[in-house]
Amino acid sequence: MSPSNYHRDCLGLIFPLFPLFSVCNCGIFGQNYHKIAVDSIRSDLNFLSSACAGHMDNCDWSALPVDILGEIVLKLESPQDIIYFSAVCSSWHYAYFYYKKKWNKSMPLLMLPENTTDNPNFFRNIFCPNNQRCYQLKLPQTFGARCWGSSCGWIVTFDVNQNLHMFNPLTTTRIPLPHLSTMPGHDFYDEFFDKDDMSFYELKGLFLEKVLVIQADDRGVGGDDYILITVPGQTSGIVNYAKPGDLVWTSVITKEINIKACVKDVVRWGSQIIFLYADGNSGYCDINALNHSNLEPATLMKYLPPPERFIPPYKVYLLVSFGDLLMVCRHKRCINYEIEDDPDDFSYQTIDFEVYKLNLGTKNWKRVNELDDVALFVGDNTSMSVRASNFSNCKSNCIYFTDDEWQFWDASEVKGGHDMGLFNMTKKKIETIYEGDDIRSVFCTAFWFMPMF
Repeated sequence: MSPSNYHRDCLGLIFPLFPLFSVCNCGIFGQNYHKIAVDSIRSDLNFLSSACAGHMDNCDWSALPVDILGEIVLKLESPQDIIYFSAVCSSWHYAYFYYKKKWNKSMPLLMLPENTTDNPNFFRNIFCPNNQRCYQLKLPQTFGARCWGSSCGWIVTFDVNQNLHMFNPLTTTRIPLPHLSTMPGHDFYDEFFDKDDMSFYELKGLFLEKVLVIQADDRGVGGDDYILITVPGQTSGIVNYAKPGDLVWTSVITKEINIKACVKDVVRWGSQIIFLYADGNSGYCDINALNHSNLEPATLMKYLPPPERFIPPYKVYLLVSFGDLLMVCRHKRCINYEIEDDPDDFSYQTIDFEVYKLNLGTKNWKRVNELDDVALFVGDNTSMSVRASNFSNCKSNCIYFTDDEWQFWDASEVKGGHDMGLFNMTKKKIETIYEGDDIRSVFCTAFWFMPMF
């Protein structure tokens, strides 16, 4: 038998066994998925009995060549299946370790708010849009913390002790970041606030509206060099940056080019870091200005004015999508805003999005009405995009969004998390992306993150 035929026949025998991999309990996933796996196994038993007749008695699954096992890893469609695969035996774990960085079968996952009721094992639900299912991860590191997602596998956590970490929810790798008290401008508030008495939510809002993870090296996704950039929660706030291993945060001087507005989003575009202001203006600095350890403040240079006839929206996002620099404007309406004597009735709802693309020739923003085969993901995370056709159940020409109006999460009876959905650019309509009732929170609502190992 030729090697190619041998590989093909082996894969034909192994793929029906995928549900079997899922019954391996590797410790971080909950039990709900195991019931699903067992149900799938029952439906496959008849097929296995015929397809594997004459082969099973002599098969040593642990002795399969690494390249075959690698093909299996790359064809698995969810990160939990890869984790279960790695727990089968030592040879399969080796294949997992060797091929995991090449796996890219998942679109962003939705991490739902923590469940603090009768949850001693600290399980947290993760919604996978690919197969429209929820899975559970044991993530005590995220409980009681505000979290932000990223496009490179990491989430950033900020706990009640003002500690910040980079955390990979799939591998449970955790990297400490400088303490909040080391941020420039932190002492300024000593004159006005007693931080020992200030609530966690107020403190969070003063310094951290969002924390972004920026790939610092040129290896792209899969590299291990990062820059963390903080976006402040108030107009006079200071943008700061740090790298894993730093002891303090360092400031970015943003007010010299735009004193009237605060930075709202940041993205790397080639060798430049682009900073987007709330009024649509942008500034930039070279990545080398932040990619060092001498802790010198970085100064921005003016880059682009806002689009013509630009009206600042409720939220504005910046991202690089397959080489294009995009600005995404999110418009909302107030609900029951006129009831001033009952602030608990106040709420908000996303009603529309506008997308602008930078024209490299003219250095102007141009409104685009179609995203073609692209889907965007915005909210409490580094803004990101994917090719929708590469993933099952991913809708093209759409914007997936989560609730990131943190200042109102604990000021409304509906709580934070309700303003979440999918905006269809063609139909101009909002669609539901998750039907569960576990989306509400007063300090950390659902957010997107790209799973990576």
